[in-house]
Amino acid sequence: MKVLGYGLGLFLAALLAHILIWRLRRPARRIRVLCLLFPVFLAAGLAWLPGRFGLPGLAPSDYLEVILLDLSLAAAYLVTYPALEVESPSMLLVLMVGRAGRAGLDPADPERDLDDRRLVEPRLKDLERSRLVVCRDGCYRLTPAGRRFVGIFVGYRNLFRPEGGG
Repeated sequence: MKVLGYGLGLFLAALLAHILIWRLRRPARRIRVLCLLFPVFLAAGLAWLPGRFGLPGLAPSDYLEVILLDLSLAAAYLVTYPALEVESPSMLLVLMVGRAGRAGLDPADPERDLDDRRLVEPRLKDLERSRLVVCRDGCYRLTPAGRRFVGIFVGYRNLFRPEGGG
């Protein structure tokens, strides 16, 4: 139970810090900040909390379990965070259908409301902010970090679809 308490508690503390930081001022490189925030809270919490404030101490093996739990929760959050941050077409459609209520959604509404301004441009701005692409001479180009990032996903996709199909 100690492991669950520490692992979940430290994850939730980092998540709360994430929410507070974002409400005060969103960092330009959000994913990088999140990738630092969770391990920093974990390390600081494990170095400082056990045995204080009436909390139980941890056995050496407990530390490894807390680290694995906390980093697993952080990794799951980091994987889902980009989807939460941007408006996905599927989520927008579901929200539109929900708002339409019993009357239903006119098929012309999504075609009118879901355009490049709402779906494509915010993603391009996010890629620029993350320094994965740059816009030069009116064209978007991958940065070296963008090429590495794309390489990971192309390799991963090729594992499951070596013939290139969908």
